[in-house]
Amino acid sequence: MALNKEKIVAQLNLSGPQDRAQLFCFEQLDSTNRWLLDQSKNTDIHGHVCVADSQTAGAGRGGKLWLATDAKNILLSLAYRFDMDLAKLSGLSLIAGIAIVDVLHELGVTDAAVKWPNDVYLGDAKLAGILIQTQKFSPMSSMTITGIGLNVELDAASRQMISQPVAQLSSYGFTAQDREFIVAKLINQLLLSYQQFESDGLGSFIDKWNEIDYLKHQRVTLYQANEVISGKYLGINDDGALLIELSDNTIKSYYFGELSVRREISR
Repeated sequence: MALNKEKIVAQLNLSGPQDRAQLFCFEQLDSTNRWLLDQSKNTDIHGHVCVADSQTAGAGRGGKLWLATDAKNILLSLAYRFDMDLAKLSGLSLIAGIAIVDVLHELGVTDAAVKWPNDVYLGDAKLAGILIQTQKFSPMSSMTITGIGLNVELDAASRQMISQPVAQLSSYGFTAQDREFIVAKLINQLLLSYQQFESDGLGSFIDKWNEIDYLKHQRVTLYQANEVISGKYLGINDDGALLIELSDNTIKSYYFGELSVRREISR
């Protein structure tokens, strides 16, 4: 069942930051992020939202593909211009993850958590992924595009193509017919969270992060290029960097890039 634009728009809170939202719905695209990037060449895309029933060349973090072809999941990209120091945007994927979990908790999915830097988990299975792309206008102004892929109903073939445990909202009784409702809630919350982030910074979200941090109280192994770092996970700093206490008791911070985090397996 294709997404219905009118049903989504009817559920948007078109006041405050939401009044800037302009929604574009498609049955199929190569990538919702790429569509917005293409539009940015000719128009101001601030507040534009692109959703699609399926995409054929969607990108995840690290160049991995995020494909969805059965019109049963959520593929959403939001463009937002931040008039703030570009360096402060390093924590944006964490804000997006917190916004997604806020929506999920409101929907009764109470065990949702965010895994640094850009995944949403149910238990030990991935429910959603986030990809942030940035276009720099000046040191104090950047257009960001937040791409979100969220599993609602995955068919058996799709699950077999994915190389890690995956979760889906159908486990909580949601179906593809609920997507308009969920998409509207995501847009509303993302815009509110981004406005707060722009005015108050990542520090205003730290307490909430600590409540929904998938890795808290864990020992972790972090892979960075040819380096493998193991230690005790200590959360994040005010810039969104991962904090790890190493074996010599020093604490080091690690930012984004080509990084992956794995829980250590107890032996």
